[in-house]
Amino acid sequence: MGLLVQKFGGSSLKSIERIQRAAKRIAQEVDEGHQLVIVVSAMGDTTDHLTDMAKTITPFPHPREMDQLLATGEQVSMALLCMALHQHGVKAVSLTGWQAGIITEDVHTEADIVEVQQEKILSHVEKGRVVVVAGFQGVTGDGEVTTIGRGGSDTTAVVLAAALGAERCDILTDVDGVYTADPRIVPHARPLPHICYDEMLALSRLGAHVLHPRAVACAMQNRVPLIVRSSFHEADGTRITETRATRSAIPVSGIACMEHLVNVTLALTKREPTVVNRLTAVAAHSSLVRDKGTRELSFLIKREHVPKLSAMLSEFKGSVERVDYEYDKALLSVVGAEADNPDIVSTVEEQLHRASIKGKSVTTSRHSVSCLICQEDVMKAANALHQAFDLDKAKEAVLQVSQFQ
Repeated sequence: MGLLVQKFGGSSLKSIERIQRAAKRIAQEVDEGHQLVIVVSAMGDTTDHLTDMAKTITPFPHPREMDQLLATGEQVSMALLCMALHQHGVKAVSLTGWQAGIITEDVHTEADIVEVQQEKILSHVEKGRVVVVAGFQGVTGDGEVTTIGRGGSDTTAVVLAAALGAERCDILTDVDGVYTADPRIVPHARPLPHICYDEMLALSRLGAHVLHPRAVACAMQNRVPLIVRSSFHEADGTRITETRATRSAIPVSGIACMEHLVNVTLALTKREPTVVNRLTAVAAHSSLVRDKGTRELSFLIKREHVPKLSAMLSEFKGSVERVDYEYDKALLSVVGAEADNPDIVSTVEEQLHRASIKGKSVTTSRHSVSCLICQEDVMKAANALHQAFDLDKAKEAVLQVSQFQ
């Protein structure tokens, strides 16, 4: 059998019991003849806990020192998992991001991986060892420790799978795979067997948290097959590949939602590209920036980013004439390979009207139809659209998408 890369998320490693469970699962894979490279996240809420500790010292920690601090979370996971594997009689070795040869650009807290020097990993694999790599981290050409941002362990796993020529990359988490919608919002959401990269990327960018968009984009670019599955039991999970399942007259894959947003409208005194680029960089996603004219911009930001935007606005007092904030908004999106079909747009508008929900700024792209609604209407709107597109029916041909991890 060939080489597999498997990523275990923080929820799958949040306790010693779960680490031991993960080790048992990995040992079974070894017994079946697989060569394995394991990528780990920090245990549970470790990253948040470390961040909170730093902010009790200073509200603005130096980015370099934050990387030094946060990189320790994954190192705890990798060492404990290796110890557990040894108890199962599995030869295993742990590697930090820099020991694994993960080279990043010279940027702290949000670095991109630029190269994988895979010789050390492959050397261990050839000696019959399971290699456990700390995700989320790397090193610059000058030897500076860096982290690669939220969702970084997903990205680490996919990048390693591509660099090592792995058969596939498994993302092991606390859910059975990818669903048609978040079951906490839509109780009848169902898991799926398959979805294609394009649709998964659209869902990830529009609120689905099962995979980070950077990881999906990397898998698509390098044609790395992905499987999202539970780390707790033997479900088949969701396969994510270049091709998509055949569906009969069902062009929609699932529903995604970005919640607790603020709709910001800026009236500028004059159009300055530098000012526009700086202010809109805080948008929840670049596709959520709407240019309403030569001197007016509207975009969505996450509620927690309002202070950051306010600080930016103070730098550009002479360039901004007026700022309007609309709180408690959500962006609800219908995603599918044929989502830009006029019939899909009409159905979305009709269902929102029937549910007495005011949808603002219905926008379309190749794989999505999105509308801005009030936060209080999310559950009603999501369930109405889920039912309208028959996503609650158990059909093998239907592609379905989850928005949580």
